[in-house]
Amino acid sequence: MSEFYESVEAKRVVITGGPSSGKTSLIEALSKRGYPILPERSRLYIQEAQRTNSDVTPWQNLYAFSDIVLEARVQDFHKAQLGEWNFYDRGLPDTLAYMHKDSMKIPDDWIAKTVAYRYEKRVFIAPAWEEIFMTDGERKEAWTDCLEIDKYLRSTYESFGYDLIEIPKVSVEERLDFIFKSLL
Repeated sequence: MSEFYESVEAKRVVITGGPSSGKTSLIEALSKRGYPILPERSRLYIQEAQRTNSDVTPWQNLYAFSDIVLEARVQDFHKAQLGEWNFYDRGLPDTLAYMHKDSMKIPDDWIAKTVAYRYEKRVFIAPAWEEIFMTDGERKEAWTDCLEIDKYLRSTYESFGYDLIEIPKVSVEERLDFIFKSLL
């Protein structure tokens, strides 16, 4: 009977990485292949803040912004389809990593949620990749910031007991093949 329950559990796979590391391209390719995906929320919230002239952005009010993003990631956690590989463009630990980077105190309930809502133990990290680095209206980090964010993402995920698997800097299709081989 326990095998049945294991087979219908949702499999939540996080793809993390700093800005301009190719995460979103991977998530989009997974979606095109028919896999359930949970997209990055930060960009959508930044666009909304800019549209409404709100200061709830990572560069104006990181705490309020992170609170909104963390809650959205908790909601996304519950949206996973049972019995399927569900791919997340970032997970709850990402929110904490950005807070650590800016030396901000992390509320205890955020840590508790990050402990309670667990993804697959193997987390895929797209490393900082200078050849594809670019900025835009929602992605304002400099290259040096991307390197620093990468460091904080790694240490935060590891502190929560996740095993990081670095995705090679190759084409999207080769990256997907790498991920699927690593999941087996």
